[in-house]
Amino acid sequence: MSTKTIHDLDNKATLVNNDEFEIDDSETTPRSSKKILASAISSYVNSLIGDQYPLLAPASDTRNVIQPTNAAYKALVLKGAASQSDYLTEWQDSAGVPYVQVAVDGRVIVGNPVIPSTTGAFQAFKDGGSASLFYKVCSNTAAHTSSFYFRRARGTEASSTASVSGDTVFAIYGGAFSGTVYRHGAQILGILDGTVTTAACPTKLVFKAGTTDSATERFTLYSSLAAGGAVFNETGVDYDLRVEGDTDANLLKIDASTDRVGIGVAAPTVKLDVNGDINIPSGSNYKKNGANLAASDVGALSNVVEDTTPQLGGHLDSQDKNITGIGSAGYTQELNNGEKSADFTIDFSTDQKQKVSLTAHEIILTLDTTNTKVGNYILKIINGGLATLTWAVEGGNIYWPGGEDPELTASGTDIIALYFDGANFYAIASLDFS
Repeated sequence: MSTKTIHDLDNKATLVNNDEFEIDDSETTPRSSKKILASAISSYVNSLIGDQYPLLAPASDTRNVIQPTNAAYKALVLKGAASQSDYLTEWQDSAGVPYVQVAVDGRVIVGNPVIPSTTGAFQAFKDGGSASLFYKVCSNTAAHTSSFYFRRARGTEASSTASVSGDTVFAIYGGAFSGTVYRHGAQILGILDGTVTTAACPTKLVFKAGTTDSATERFTLYSSLAAGGAVFNETGVDYDLRVEGDTDANLLKIDASTDRVGIGVAAPTVKLDVNGDINIPSGSNYKKNGANLAASDVGALSNVVEDTTPQLGGHLDSQDKNITGIGSAGYTQELNNGEKSADFTIDFSTDQKQKVSLTAHEIILTLDTTNTKVGNYILKIINGGLATLTWAVEGGNIYWPGGEDPELTASGTDIIALYFDGANFYAIASLDFS
């Protein structure tokens, strides 16, 4: 049997059960010395802990460091009993208040004080003040960062299988205490929304808000535009969206209950309700169901900004209603039908004022009544001296003062003023303007 000091403990190859160890349990100078067999070292250390002996040394004393000389050995192993129910280890302050505990089921609990819980691999608590998780990285490499990684697989760690679409990859919950229970009305979730491959992990980010743990999905960012893009109110509930400007509280208002959009309007009354000017810098057509709008589709307009030089890209159809406020300017457009040497038809539905030049004898001029609306019309006839004209209508009649057709000027200009009542034309001729 030989005598060794406690510092010989790391030389495990030389230990035998009959070896004695001399253990110094004082802070700086020995107050007592005990000798113990190697076979009894475990029970002796337990007796020191059980009796709360101060196994202390100055901070500079390397005896505070547990450092095995063999790299294959663990520096410290805390192994619980077969039926261990208490924590494996616990750190306390000078008053005995626990701050860190490691539970037998793998939970690490940090707090002030520690609050036991049965859920969560890592738990942190703070009594008074703010609780924070603080990470710091110092590096000259731009890609180095403080990171959280959340990873999800199916199966077990020893036999993992692929995740499937719909699996929740991670969840962050914000909750508050009611006095009896915690409720989590704010949630951020990452949910797999496709098939995981070696090159891609399609995941949607879901923001939920509500009053209970089953908070409603409010905003969703899908993994791609094809998968859905960015969607507000994916679940289709009565939940409005309001975007506030610098001075406009309702710069954009989406009213979910009425399926309406307001711009500068708090409560839109139509599908798109705008309070303010609208500018369309390009484009030539308004469309409905992909087709250009006809005049009959437009309906009534109000609060239209005045354009002092309007130009039409097509025909203006008043739908049998009067156009007022024209004044003495009248309509300034005239349709020139060109020179005619054969029978032809005048259709006043295209233009209210028209002219034609006659260059041959015995021409029949027919007035269209199918498309022409009720109204006043003007026809200027320029006769080169060769034509005689016969009047006709598609339907109804053409009536002249005294019942006689006028004899047009043989060579000159005549003006025919006509009124159409929807069935017949009533005409007056002013002849031989020279």
